[in-house]
Amino acid sequence: MAAKKRSVGLLVVSRFPDEGVAAVLWRRPSTDSFPRACQVTCHGRIEEGESVFDALRREAFEELGERAAKQILPSNLEGLTLLTQKSDEREDAVTYGIFVQDPSFWDSLEPEVPGGQFLRRPLVDIDTIRELTPADKKQEVIAMHADEKEAVHRASEEFLPPV
Repeated sequence: MAAKKRSVGLLVVSRFPDEGVAAVLWRRPSTDSFPRACQVTCHGRIEEGESVFDALRREAFEELGERAAKQILPSNLEGLTLLTQKSDEREDAVTYGIFVQDPSFWDSLEPEVPGGQFLRRPLVDIDTIRELTPADKKQEVIAMHADEKEAVHRASEEFLPPV
């Protein structure tokens, strides 16, 4: 039996001048298995012997660039909000969120993957994000896997001011 996959993700949220409170999503490159689909800000595997926070930190530095990661990340998991946690026979996955007060980190993002891009999605518009399906392999849509879409929904509950 294959080893159980363990992964961690981070959804960064901030208040931007044009979008208001918005999530920073990663749009996959057109060469990806789900071209142009979106995912949380950064996401990746937890390596053998690595703690959840160490994996999250490594992924942030790899996928966002050192400058942005230093501006965004707290010193430990206590500075993060648990958004989703999933565990089944195949994988353990956890996604955290963080509200970054100063949106200037946006200018320091350095995408690791050529052809991909970061985009800001206002949390008031999260209902327009679709769940990713095999048909989306041929379309340019704002679509995410179910667990990541759930993380964005939870972030809207956590980080949007009450109406």
